[in-house]
Amino acid sequence: MPDRKTFLFFNCLLDGMHTIKEGKQGTVICISTQVIEAGVDISFEMVIRFMAGMDSIVQAAGRCNRNHESDSIRPVYMINCMDENLNYLHDIQRGKDATIQLLYEYEQFPGKFDSEVSSKKAIDTYYRYLYQAMRKLKGYQDNLIPNKSYTVFSLLSRNEKMPGKEYQLLKQAFRLAGKYFSIFGDDTLDVIVPYKKGKEIIADLCSENVELNPMELLREARNYTVTLYPYQKKALESRNAIIRMSNNLDVYCLAEGFYEPDTGVVFDEQKNGYLRV
Repeated sequence: MPDRKTFLFFNCLLDGMHTIKEGKQGTVICISTQVIEAGVDISFEMVIRFMAGMDSIVQAAGRCNRNHESDSIRPVYMINCMDENLNYLHDIQRGKDATIQLLYEYEQFPGKFDSEVSSKKAIDTYYRYLYQAMRKLKGYQDNLIPNKSYTVFSLLSRNEKMPGKEYQLLKQAFRLAGKYFSIFGDDTLDVIVPYKKGKEIIADLCSENVELNPMELLREARNYTVTLYPYQKKALESRNAIIRMSNNLDVYCLAEGFYEPDTGVVFDEQKNGYLRV
């Protein structure tokens, strides 16, 4: 396909968006993670989405003919990939299962949903299936706190452990809940990747130049940082791909050869442009 350009949207989001919006490379095929659903203002003639929760599918569909480039309705396809591994992505698996239930019911009774799979009735049904599955999981999303008898959820709701009765209307422990709440959890690891200016930041943090401000460098590093889950961390550590940059700072970087601009973090070292397996 000489007239087509393929991009893989991962951590190089801004670079990819700039190239796509230039519109000088002919037809563009963009392969993306969920990051494209987060209000990214780009538009495509067609969207193909792996099966997931309806909320994600609708967001992805919002990138199809977003700016009305075509006068006709453009297609959005949902694909149920049979060998997709969601063992570590339980929320996505539950959303996918609820969507499959909805689609089965929609296929049998389309009129029940006003013949529109993204109608309010359809979305309500999707969430009903999703929450039915979640109710079976005791303590799901309560954010259990290790070695404590309360959860983040309880601190932000009834907070029955609060002593005294002087604050009956507003007794939530916001500060304490904020202390224990974490989006990714304590078992994840942030690493700086050797991509563009990230290479310079890594070199500066590893240097002994006293004139450099480590805190300022770390602020700059945010745009070149990825979060690793435990199983990803374990895989990279087995290849000595995670490096602690300083004894004085709890900061880590990814070794050269384990980050590819088009695909993000790779778990086998790259040699001369080829993936070593």
